[in-house]
Amino acid sequence: MSLVTSQRGKPREVIYFKDNRSNYAKKKSGERVGDHLIVGLIDSGNYYAIFGMNGKLFVDTSFRDYDACLSVAILIGELFDPYLPILEAYPRADVISLAKWSVERGIQVHEFTKLLDENWRLTNDEVDKLWEDARQNTKEWRHEHIR
Repeated sequence: MSLVTSQRGKPREVIYFKDNRSNYAKKKSGERVGDHLIVGLIDSGNYYAIFGMNGKLFVDTSFRDYDACLSVAILIGELFDPYLPILEAYPRADVISLAKWSVERGIQVHEFTKLLDENWRLTNDEVDKLWEDARQNTKEWRHEHIR
């Protein structure tokens, strides 16, 4: 099953935010995803990233394809929405690790974000492959630990 879906033609809300990855915060525009995430361009060319509303990277990776980045942000936003407000009080909190046991497919998304953190400048096909790898890792983990 493919994780990446085309988001073309769907209504978008463009917002401005400060990219707070360095000491010099740059003002950028991006697409709001839910109440807590933003998809925006990063400095190194036409690569996209998922930011929190605090301007910090939510997932430490970049995407070559906008649809791949947006699909991942939508997945995280929909599944972890009740837990994302934690970032307002604790910007460094690893919300996915904290809530992985409480949401549907939480462990798979946790495994997926670990794989994302190990990769950079991902294409649609690479994102789909990592999603499948995370699904397999989750199956193996459950087989080893739950009997």
